[in-house]
Amino acid sequence: MECRVYTMKFRLVVLLLATTVTARMGPAQAADAEPQTDRPTAACIDRKVTFDGIQLLHFFEVTGDHNSKLHLHQQYPVNCSTRQSGTCESSGYLIPGDAVAVGKRCGMWSYVQYIGNEHVSIGWVESARLVAISSTDPPAVQPFRFKLTKGQSRPVCEAYLERLNGTNYGESNPEPPFCDRPEYGSEGIPGFTRLNRIMLDRQQVESLFPTVLNFWYPKRGPEADGMRARRRGDPQEIIDPVYAWRYDPPVDIDNDGTPDNVLMWRGDGIGTGACNHFRLETWTQRPDQVSLLMLADDTSIDVDRTTALLKSDVPGSAQAETRFRTIGRSIGVFQYQGVYYMDAFSAPSGNYIGEPLKNPKEANVLNVFLRKKQKTLKLCEYVMSGHDYPPDNE
Repeated sequence: MECRVYTMKFRLVVLLLATTVTARMGPAQAADAEPQTDRPTAACIDRKVTFDGIQLLHFFEVTGDHNSKLHLHQQYPVNCSTRQSGTCESSGYLIPGDAVAVGKRCGMWSYVQYIGNEHVSIGWVESARLVAISSTDPPAVQPFRFKLTKGQSRPVCEAYLERLNGTNYGESNPEPPFCDRPEYGSEGIPGFTRLNRIMLDRQQVESLFPTVLNFWYPKRGPEADGMRARRRGDPQEIIDPVYAWRYDPPVDIDNDGTPDNVLMWRGDGIGTGACNHFRLETWTQRPDQVSLLMLADDTSIDVDRTTALLKSDVPGSAQAETRFRTIGRSIGVFQYQGVYYMDAFSAPSGNYIGEPLKNPKEANVLNVFLRKKQKTLKLCEYVMSGHDYPPDNE
């Protein structure tokens, strides 16, 4: 039965091409494409295409009359002409305005990926109905790549995979993705909204430092740590880098329809802020970063809501010194299709449900979470490649 391919607000289709394509070209033209004939080679049809963001991304749009349909075929339409495509077996269709693109073009047909609201569709469409609209910057050559291991075919997971692999982690001074997933990685990929970070200055950081420290390391009985006791009320005791910011406009991190007063805090007060500082010549230091929900006065932490947002949802998950075990390390926030998500790497002390890591390489697992209706759900899981990971005692 014919069905409409699920639409979304930005109607995303991701194009992977190994060669550069001009941003405003004619219908689906690529330098390595075969001539537009009815006899494409088997090598072209059988060539594997992956939509993971590692190669250059280009985005196209479906053209045609307002009520026309562009049929999507799971197999290469061997016995179809473009004029008869509506009569050939298809798995659905696209409409004018949908963003479509070519992973490869063989003869008169293009192989595309379409990311909708609920499903991801891949198949063949007529090349003549496609017009290029934009492209991303060429991904930088880097040692870190991501593989989607859980959440395949979930739209946000597939789209975020392309963003992760297409991001240059540090433009002038490269940083690994476990330091931060920067906002500029959202550019050029439909569906993502670039969040505007407002960095706190030194004076603002110092004024909030005792509040953050006392929240993250609550005093329990007689305090043996003389240094921490001194630091609780003295902002001048900051001894590790701190990077802190808010968002303007504010983000709705729990997706309840009301913007939240979110303070992102990385570094001293909750842990270490340094990143990419080599130790032992085998690994780099990884930072601690969390999202704190502040009260309206901008100086007090909403303890209950922050705990509910960040706490690993398992019994007995509190750590020895900190208030609770978090869902992960280096927590970030991003927005896709109007919904806010958090992502976090597994911490060496345990994964997002509090289970001990079996080996240090599991710290290279990145999870994506959705906070909604007072529940935190894990939606996606990625594994980051590379030999760089913390040792057992990090």
